[in-house]
Amino acid sequence: GLILFDPLAPGAEKIKAKFLELFYQGEGDFRQARDKAGEALKKEGYELQVQKDYQHTNLFVISHGRRYPVYEENGRYVNKQEELDMERQEFYSWLQQNPEKMSPDVLLRPLLQDYMFPVLASVNGPGEIAYHGQLREAYRALSLQQPPLIARPFITLVEKRFFRYFQRWDISYQEIFSGNEDLLQELLDRITPVDIQELFNKTQEEIEQLYDSLLAELKKLDKHLLDLGKKNLERIRQQVEYLRGKTYSVEKRNRENVVGQFNRVRNNLRPDDQLQERYFNIFPYLIRYGPELMGWLQEGLLSADDQHNFLIIGE
Repeated sequence: GLILFDPLAPGAEKIKAKFLELFYQGEGDFRQARDKAGEALKKEGYELQVQKDYQHTNLFVISHGRRYPVYEENGRYVNKQEELDMERQEFYSWLQQNPEKMSPDVLLRPLLQDYMFPVLASVNGPGEIAYHGQLREAYRALSLQQPPLIARPFITLVEKRFFRYFQRWDISYQEIFSGNEDLLQELLDRITPVDIQELFNKTQEEIEQLYDSLLAELKKLDKHLLDLGKKNLERIRQQVEYLRGKTYSVEKRNRENVVGQFNRVRNNLRPDDQLQERYFNIFPYLIRYGPELMGWLQEGLLSADDQHNFLIIGE
């Protein structure tokens, strides 16, 4: 099963102390490899996931429950917040005696982790893989082997309460997930397949023409019929305008409903234009669906491919 390990837990100090011996020997080479890889990535047009000054030792010191970065300045290891100021050998000797105070930064942490545990492969998200892009030579600087990297599956949850909208609108998850700005207008055009104004104007015009012919014939019979016919036409005009207004009200309501539904669905699948997994916590889903959610997730992960996957959940 899943084992959770706290690197600050009692008992981990001995392993961390051994890693510090290794890092002490290869620290300079590690920093050079780190910076060289960063420059190479920038030349290729990539944005570095982590920006570090050469003076940053990749180490933090834990004090009073907080982490403070350690820098090398003129051969001395300093930490301004805690007024740490030691020569290199003195600093590492102090850490060897107090390994629980050592905390690696985000670039050094994978190496400490791989040093502490045997690693067959590392399953990572895009952020972690980007870190590793800066660390290939850094691993070699410490005589460690960088593990094979496997991209973890990407899954966006589609609740069945939202799923019905995809069926109704006849669109795919990817269409709304991609943020297509024209998609909402296309949906609105579907719910109003006719030009209401043109339709009613044409109908009104045809009624007027028919009544012109009708009144012309009625006038031959009796002029009173002409007056009655004109009043009748006016009532028909009012009824047509009444129906026009009702039609516009229905169209407005339908459009507002679609806009609201569309925004709810899009904000669930791509909240604030971010990945769902980076925005929502799992607990609202657990509260709504209970332990069964974990079974759905397991099935989804087992069937996921290397593309972005969508998993329907709910009853």
